[in-house]
Amino acid sequence: MSDRLGNYEILSELGRGGMGVVYKATDTRLGRTVAVKELLLSNALPEVERLDTVERFRREAMAAARMSHPNIVTVYDYGQDGDRHYMAMELLEGKSLGDFLEQKKSFSIKQVVDISVQICAALDYAHQAGVVHRDIKPDNIMLADTGAVKLTDFGVARVKSDLPSMTTTGTTLGTIAYISPEQLCDSRLVDGRSDLFSLGALIYEMLTFKTPFDAGNLGGTILNIMNAAPTPPSEINAQVPPKLEAVVLRALKKTPEERYNRAAEMGHALSAALREAEKPAPPRIIEQAAEPTAFAPPSCRHCQAPMTGGARVCANCGRAGTAPLTYSIPGAASRPPEPAAPQESAPARGIPAMPPAAGGVRPGIPVMPARGTGALPQTTLAGPLPGTEPRPVARPVNAPDRMASPLLRHVTGLSVKGAIGKPGVGQGEFQQPRGIVFDASRHLLVADTDNGRIQVFDEERRFLRAIRPQQMQETFRFPRALALSPQGILYVTDDMDYRIYKLDSAGRQLNVWKRERTSEESPSVPGRLFIAPNGHLLLSEPNNHRVLVFDANEKQIGVLGRERGLQSPGGLALDHRGNILVLDFGTSCIQVFGSRGELVKTVGRRGNGPGEFSIPREITLDRFGNWYVADTLNHRIQVFDPEGQFVLSFGNKGTGPGEFNGPEGLAIGPDDTLYVTDRGNGRVQLLAIQRG
Repeated sequence: MSDRLGNYEILSELGRGGMGVVYKATDTRLGRTVAVKELLLSNALPEVERLDTVERFRREAMAAARMSHPNIVTVYDYGQDGDRHYMAMELLEGKSLGDFLEQKKSFSIKQVVDISVQICAALDYAHQAGVVHRDIKPDNIMLADTGAVKLTDFGVARVKSDLPSMTTTGTTLGTIAYISPEQLCDSRLVDGRSDLFSLGALIYEMLTFKTPFDAGNLGGTILNIMNAAPTPPSEINAQVPPKLEAVVLRALKKTPEERYNRAAEMGHALSAALREAEKPAPPRIIEQAAEPTAFAPPSCRHCQAPMTGGARVCANCGRAGTAPLTYSIPGAASRPPEPAAPQESAPARGIPAMPPAAGGVRPGIPVMPARGTGALPQTTLAGPLPGTEPRPVARPVNAPDRMASPLLRHVTGLSVKGAIGKPGVGQGEFQQPRGIVFDASRHLLVADTDNGRIQVFDEERRFLRAIRPQQMQETFRFPRALALSPQGILYVTDDMDYRIYKLDSAGRQLNVWKRERTSEESPSVPGRLFIAPNGHLLLSEPNNHRVLVFDANEKQIGVLGRERGLQSPGGLALDHRGNILVLDFGTSCIQVFGSRGELVKTVGRRGNGPGEFSIPREITLDRFGNWYVADTLNHRIQVFDPEGQFVLSFGNKGTGPGEFNGPEGLAIGPDDTLYVTDRGNGRVQLLAIQRG
């Protein structure tokens, strides 16, 4: 065998399986060390099977190469040298999870959860990109020496756009011990929840060294997968915590609807199970005989610690105790929630309405015909519906300023002005802050995602209150993105359950805006919601590859879809001409659409150079029309002028001032300051904008 394969010089063999061999090699063009996977084809294979195997190998390379995630192996290249097919990918120093399980390597509960949460992160990213792995098993999970977990082998992945030509009824790809019931029935019907079933089986094996449906033979195992409930893992390993067992058993439900909707949701449940398992036991209360008139003190509903002196906030865990609170107010923990209408002497505590543009100047919204509704007139939605014109008041904070002096419009730099918060669960502390918005009273609202609340700060950046989910109500649990309507309605996007929740100015929930799912669509995961000054709404749906347009009554009136080049649209904005700016994190670019839905231009591409992006999440404009983009996986903020020309880049990965770990939410404050949610660092950074 030649010691070269295309542009790669083979150094040694790393491993071999029935369908391929992996080498350690040197890329002679770039001088880096890589892993090269070569497809092994038996001469006995019929020509049809041979071609199908080659095509699946090519699909593996394409599916993996289109993704960039720290928990997914990076594929650099795919090629053919004579009749030899290969792909080049990053070289991982470590072993597969299958190697550890084969050696009966015991994992602690914390290690099991850590590995599983990283797999969930990889799967959630892949599913958002339209890729279902379909072969989650220990051999396809690499545990690097650095502690990182890498998902590999997308050889049987289903890419949504390739589905009709590559999958037939009855095809059952994957490894039987981990395969989902729906995949056994018809692999055309699988979605990301099939991968979660396989992950549940994998976690089960890490906890017990057994697969959940093993019957000792192929037929019996298939019957168990289709019909039998798995033995609870705690009956095999008594150390399995109840909450963790509940997560695993939910993932192993027979029908996809009974499982978690998203890998991210399952990851949160796993993390919560670990926190519950690591929580110290509450102090033991020694019961004593009480006087006939004495009453036992109430206990905290979260940690069961006693709460005395009429306290409503637990001194042990810091959470609301015996009575449900909608939101907390500093210095008023012992008082009941305030009435909806505040007293005149007290400052307004609600979310005042965002005013429309002064003088009726409103950017237009391009419209495309909604599916099945016929052609819409070529028009620009430039004003409110008849009879709903709001009274003209002050210009919104971020509206383009057409009258401002041109001498101060150009952005010349960004500098650190300060920060709000730190990681934690207390007032003014955050766990994965994401969405951010200002109301007309100049209050800052931050979606404190993993803490399941929205925190509100005053003009001096002091904590005011927290808007929390109400018990016994269908409401948000993981708020991701925020938007305010001209009438002051707060829209809270929770992509865990495909819902958008509407709250009034007092923080009380009004109703739930549910997006319907049609038979040919994936679940309609909401991405970002942008509300124009005239009340029309733009909603991105990353997994359905489109942006929907609604009128002020939430009636769909248009759509920008995949035929327009959209892959995974996220952040949205309107520029100074009324064009729609769509931040597409799937293609890592900004697509600009005109009033007829035509593509005006594309800004940026995948990369880490100036004007290039890696999973950009949010875009916002200042009053002069300059663009600010959260370049999330490059851990920086990039600035463009109103025409989309690159101006500057600010920040890098780190924990210091001006450094980021996954910046996501953006808002321009009334003091011309850029506010950035620094998700991984649990804070909001404030950047002063220099102009010249």
